[in-house]
Formats: sequence, C-alpha cells, structure tokens
Amino acid sequence: MTVEEICTDPYLCLDCDNVDEIPSDLDLNDFCCDVCESGNLVYAIHIHGGHRKRWVKTENSGSWKRNKKLEKSLKNDLSLNKELTKKTEKITKQIFDFFNESDSEAYFPHYRVNFARTSKRTVRLKRRDNKKRTKQGSIRGELYEVFFLKAIDNIEHIERCNQSYEHSDRKNPAKPDAVISFDSVHSFPVEFKTVAKDNFLLNKIQKHLSQSHSQGIMFDKLNLSKDCISVLIVCCPEDRIYGTLLLDNRIRGRITHLKGRPSKKKMSRTRNRERQEKEIQERQNREREDKRKSRNSPQKDN
Repeated sequence: MTVEEICTDPYLCLDCDNVDEIPSDLDLNDFCCDVCESGNLVYAIHIHGGHRKRWVKTENSGSWKRNKKLEKSLKNDLSLNKELTKKTEKITKQIFDFFNESDSEAYFPHYRVNFARTSKRTVRLKRRDNKKRTKQGSIRGELYEVFFLKAIDNIEHIERCNQSYEHSDRKNPAKPDAVISFDSVHSFPVEFKTVAKDNFLLNKIQKHLSQSHSQGIMFDKLNLSKDCISVLIVCCPEDRIYGTLLLDNRIRGRITHLKGRPSKKKMSRTRNRERQEKEIQERQNREREDKRKSRNSPQKDN
C-alpha cells in the first residue's frame, strides 16, 4: 500500500508498523501481517494530513538537546544506581541523535491505533478537558512513539515491548513501550512520553511518573528485574528538549506528594501527634476530675 492510498478498513501491525486493508471476508484475529506474518494486529485510523504536517514542521525546526530540569527537581527521588543511570542516558542520547539525523517525513506514521475500536471502549473526557488539545496531544504522542520505536530498532540493549504483563497482586496490567536489558537476568521497562509546549515541568508529569513506577513494580513482582527499577523518557517536541529519569522505590513519596496526598511518613507523624494530644487531654480531664472530687469531699474533724 502506498502512502497516497487511504484504507477504508485498515489494520496496523505492532511488530513492523505495516498498515493494510483488513480482508473483507476475515476478522482481525483470523489472519497475519502480510509483511512479517505477525498476528499482533490492531485496528488503525488515518491521521489527518494537516495534523501530521504540523508535527513534521515542528520536528524540522531545530535539534534536540538534553535538559536536566526534571532531574534537578527530582535529585533526592531518583535511583542512586549511577552505573545504570549512565547506561540509560547513553541509550536516550542515541535515540535523540537518531531523531536529529533522520527525516521525520519518512518515519512519522500515516495511521495510528484506533483505540476505541481495538479496546471496544469509549474514551470519555472530563468537563475540564479541552477536546481539541487532548486530540492534538494524542496524535503528537502516537507520531513520536512510532519515531521512538524506529529509533530503538537500531540501538543495542533496548527493544520494543508488544506484550502486557500481569500479576495477581496488581490491579492493572503493565505494557511499557520498550524494555532495556543489559544481561540475561534482568529487564527494565521503558516508558516514552511527550509533553506540550512549556509543560516540561515536574507538576505536569505526575501521571507519567506513576505509570512508569507501576511498571517497575510489576517487573519486580514477576522477577524480571530488581529494586522496582523503571525508565521514563520525557520530551517536548516544541521546546526541542528531553530528559531521562531512572526510577525506583525512592520515587514513591514524590508521586504521593504530587497527587496531593500526604506521604506515609507525614501520616505517621500526624497520627502520633493526635495520639499524644489525646493522651494529654485525657490526663488533664482526670486531673480536673480529681480536683473536683477533692473539693466536694467532706472535711474530717480535727
């Protein structure tokens, strides 16, 4: 199929990014990809040409540069594994070097996943959500996610992840964008996220931190990794900046804080303070009662 053609009923192969028509006499689960013969197929939807051109123009507007703003904001919450941090930063640099050296027109997809049809669920926006901005963000994310996948196809120690992971102790399954492996024993989930202009800020990535850390916990429970380690790569196409965050259990308190909930340590302090105040109040009440009884008791004759 050429890029000029628009499929009326397209499918997308998650293994090789091939897009083609679903045969009229078959269901999505009844056939394999024409290119790689994979059965990992989803329903697809065409990306409007105007939206795609906008991001192609943005991608051609300048070079990507690393920005340590998020790392500095989380300097007390990121993993202390310096060796692994250095290795993941090297991989991230290779990804954005690929972005800088590649033609986005050739790598940005013309189709994206039709989430509603594939999952058979309707996405309902909250009242405060801007429908237009949400749609633009979704298209931006899917265009750059494919660009990201094309990049890691040529990088060692990182590969696509097209499967979900489940554990009885976890409510929701985990499906990272990629997996990093430096040995045959441990693998670490990688989540790739884009943010809107001027949103390369800590309070704008709370959900991304939570999602990435949840994936790290899942891999730890399945004995695929240790220390609940996960990698979050965040970038802002319009500001042309990116950052890498290596997460482990140290991030839990910050995630809780960003959600507007008190940390476990603060909750424990609050409970102790309330218990102490209650004990003081009870002691004062007993002392007042004892004094009252003493005043009302009959005086003994001398």
